[in-house]
Amino acid sequence: MYIKIFLSLLISLQLFAIPLKEESKIESAIKELYEKSYQDIKINKISIYSRGSIKSFDSNYDVNIKENSSLSKKGIIYIRTEKNIKIFFDYVIDAEVSVYFTRKTIEKGAELSTLNIIKKSIPLDKFRFMPVRESDLDGSQSKNQLRENQIITLKDIESVVLVKRGEGVSVKIDDEEVSVSLNAEALKDGRLGDIITVKKSDGKNLKVKVIGQNRVEIR
Repeated sequence: MYIKIFLSLLISLQLFAIPLKEESKIESAIKELYEKSYQDIKINKISIYSRGSIKSFDSNYDVNIKENSSLSKKGIIYIRTEKNIKIFFDYVIDAEVSVYFTRKTIEKGAELSTLNIIKKSIPLDKFRFMPVRESDLDGSQSKNQLRENQIITLKDIESVVLVKRGEGVSVKIDDEEVSVSLNAEALKDGRLGDIITVKKSDGKNLKVKVIGQNRVEIR
């Protein structure tokens, strides 16, 4: 009786096992997504579990995983065979990621810097929104008030306002032969790359592109 139970369990495990070649390909897809999503991540282990019996794999298939899967340590990935058959797998990734926390309460519109934020490494669990990376913080400010010791996500930041409505700006005009500049008044706020309208001293309006602090250029 014990032998039969053991053999039955062994056969069951073989049916649910993932061939090493396929497991490596699936694992690579998971690893690629998480390393793309997090600028600084240390992956310790990736465990993959099939949802049903797998007797064989087609030689050609695509591996599919949703981009927002990287918000959590647990997720679903599937392969699509040439016959358009989907085979699903669950996975768990054991990893640490570096994220940015607020050092103190940050008011809306405050520029983010090492004075009010700090980088920490934490175990990956589950995020509602993607944490910011170092490259996201360049020229950024808080979109809303942020509480102390809060993880900063992409929804919490926006580009710094470089041009404010009613302020004077320097308008750059480039020609093939000459480059000149003139002063004007901004008619709306603008961030880097924004197209805004400014008013010249003669009252005429111009469409310009924000290129720096109180600096714009004619498109």
